[in-house]
Amino acid sequence: MATTREGAGPVGAEPLLVAEDIRKHYDVGAHQVLKAVDGVSFEIYRGESVGLAGESGCGKSTCARCVLGLTQLTDGVVRFKGEDIAGLRGADLMAFRKDAQMVFQDPYASLDPRMTVADIVAEGIDVHGLAKGRAERTELIYRYLRMVGLTEEQAGRFPHEFSGGQRQRVGIARAMAVDPSLLVLDEPISALDVSIQAQIVNLLEDLRDERELSMLFISHDLSMLRYISDRVIVMYLGVVVESAATEELYEHAAHPYTQALLASVPIPDPAAERARVAGGTKLTGEVASPIDLPRGCRFAGRCPRATERCRTEEPALREIAPGHLAACHLVS
Repeated sequence: MATTREGAGPVGAEPLLVAEDIRKHYDVGAHQVLKAVDGVSFEIYRGESVGLAGESGCGKSTCARCVLGLTQLTDGVVRFKGEDIAGLRGADLMAFRKDAQMVFQDPYASLDPRMTVADIVAEGIDVHGLAKGRAERTELIYRYLRMVGLTEEQAGRFPHEFSGGQRQRVGIARAMAVDPSLLVLDEPISALDVSIQAQIVNLLEDLRDERELSMLFISHDLSMLRYISDRVIVMYLGVVVESAATEELYEHAAHPYTQALLASVPIPDPAAERARVAGGTKLTGEVASPIDLPRGCRFAGRCPRATERCRTEEPALREIAPGHLAACHLVS
């Protein structure tokens, strides 16, 4: 059965967020259009963590900005709790801004260096009037610092006095301080050391479980997405090429691009790694320009199995197994 919806949630449950055929195109002059996001649909349910994967330039971060209403859609619609976010105004828009928060890639660039950690964490508290007085404001700041593994004594310090991992904890505390339903995380661990990455992912997993928090976790690191995501969506040049429950995707990847991405994940066993590299799938060739997209499958120019049909006919995203979608002519 064909479908354009990337995945399905619990039977009977209403999704928290729905993106329907969203597109973000940029006019770059000379009658040229850059198609950063070109018809993407997905749903996120309460308490669900959805991973969004793909190489740099595939449109992951643009999707994140579209979902949060930070960039105006060229076409399509994003609904949050059933409401089209493009039509929100006044108090309704403020409520959405409170309920959908973002954690950024660079923990230093996203924090104001002139503000103390206390004032950074309290930004949302102040904007949304969540504290009735100074004492309650202070208590809320301390509560959210403790929640992310920091101490009350660190509240008066400035961002430059913290390590990268600690700064990312501050960014998470700032987002959590308004008690959101949805957290959009744009490569939140890519700038951190490997050992710190695991700590941050563990923290996010705990927050999700404790608060039934929904997450859109954007990353090129498929090994980390496997750990934190219930479902993974794979993008290539602005479109979704595969989507499935996490274990299904990792065990039965169908699209050649997904297979190549998984083949690039290191294995902590030298012999197994050498054997896989010798016989595995490798990405070769150059990524096509999003301004001058190929006629057929966008991955055909790099796919070792591409046929003439792949080069002339764009494949539709369709269900190949329950909850498992792929856009590939080669998959039955």
